[in-house]
Amino acid sequence: MLERQIKLHYFDAPYPEAILAVPLHPKRLQERGFNQSEIITKHLSQSLGIPTAGNLIRVKNTPHQIGLSEKQRRKNLNNAFDVRGTLPSHIALVDDVVTTGSTVNEATKLCLRYGAQRVDVWCLAKT
Repeated sequence: MLERQIKLHYFDAPYPEAILAVPLHPKRLQERGFNQSEIITKHLSQSLGIPTAGNLIRVKNTPHQIGLSEKQRRKNLNNAFDVRGTLPSHIALVDDVVTTGSTVNEATKLCLRYGAQRVDVWCLAKT
């Protein structure tokens, strides 16, 4: 469904130059064994022909966001991400679920500081 919506949205507009998954901290990735946003990103990259970029990393092992208020989520994610290198001017940031938007907002701000001029957010669900 997400792929279909993306194709409809970009019907007469260019796709982003690269797709980035919202990263997990290495410790969380090791515990879970997979990053659902990365799985979605890889599928979209292959099906849409858009390269992935692994420049966005999670440097802070934040507690789970479940049960936190919007203010607590923002504080929790402060300085949680870093970017290695530079980014293309137009990117898409992929997350599985966007609740308050704190995660994608924090990641987007950082991406804009590292060369992106436009950041589109693609997600499977908005709660």
